[in-house]
Amino acid sequence: MYLDDHPPIAGGRELWGFPKVLGEPTFLLKIIPHVDGSPRICELVRYTLEAVTVKGAWTGPGALELCHHALAPVAELPVREVLSATHILADLTLPLGAVVHDYLA
Repeated sequence: MYLDDHPPIAGGRELWGFPKVLGEPTFLLKIIPHVDGSPRICELVRYTLEAVTVKGAWTGPGALELCHHALAPVAELPVREVLSATHILADLTLPLGAVVHDYLA
C-alpha cells in the first residue's frame, strides 16, 4: 500500500507487518480465471481517484468484521478490541484504470 503520510506507514509496517511505503500510486492485481480454472487475465492495473470532495470526516464507534476466504483465512484471527474508527463521507470519481503489466503476455 502506498501512503502519503508517515505515521500510518510506520504503524502499518512496524506494528502490524503490513507493507506500506511512501508514495501516491495505487495498484491492484486483476486475476480472472477461465472456466477451467486456469488464468485468463492476470494484470497489474493502476487506478486513481479524481474529483474528491470530502463532505465530512469524524471519529466514532466502529466494528470490524473479518470474512471467511479460502485463500486468506483472516476470519480465524481473533478481533480483541477496536481501538478507534475514522469515518469519511466523500464524493469521488473512479476513472478507468491503466494496465501497467500483463503477466500472461
